[in-house]
Amino acid sequence: MDTTLFSALIGAVVALIVAIITAIITVRGWQEENRRLIKQQQRESQLEHLKRQIEELYGPLWGLVQQSQIIYDVAVRVLPSENGKVRQSLFDKNDDRHWKVWRFFAETYFLPLHSQKAELINTKSYLLESGRLPESFDQFLKHEAQSGCLYRLWKEQGVSTQGNPDLKFPAEFNQDVKTSLDKLKMQYETLLRYEQDKKVSR
Repeated sequence: MDTTLFSALIGAVVALIVAIITAIITVRGWQEENRRLIKQQQRESQLEHLKRQIEELYGPLWGLVQQSQIIYDVAVRVLPSENGKVRQSLFDKNDDRHWKVWRFFAETYFLPLHSQKAELINTKSYLLESGRLPESFDQFLKHEAQSGCLYRLWKEQGVSTQGNPDLKFPAEFNQDVKTSLDKLKMQYETLLRYEQDKKVSR
């Protein structure tokens, strides 16, 4: 075989091997970049979802919880109370003044605030932390519906609801809202810091 032809053949094989190796490296680079971009998009999507959970559901819900608690503390100071709770069983049975004051708080503050909380939960349920309605949220929605019904029954029909076994406000509800909000904020801050560190390191 002619050495020139042999050298040309060797050169062609080497060029082909170099081209194949270059193509493999290029494809691997594209694949790695694509994986990196997909992970970045997933983190950005998760960040946006966390932000919406905080801004559209848990933040406003916690604000309403705090407002309700401040007003309830006022009710505790002006109505018969025990251990930081208004006790309807201690209302004067011969004078409906306590009931009038309680109904004032209910009509002016508690019912509207509870209605706003229920509206948030019902319209933003896709933003719930676990994707499911927590038990305390379910109990709160029942409490809100029944309280509103009993109040309107008294207000519009004159049917006394004093002493009716109103569904109790779920004791865990306020804490569950706060716990979820704190957890989401922590996740958001952690992910945001990670994203910022990634950008700096590039």
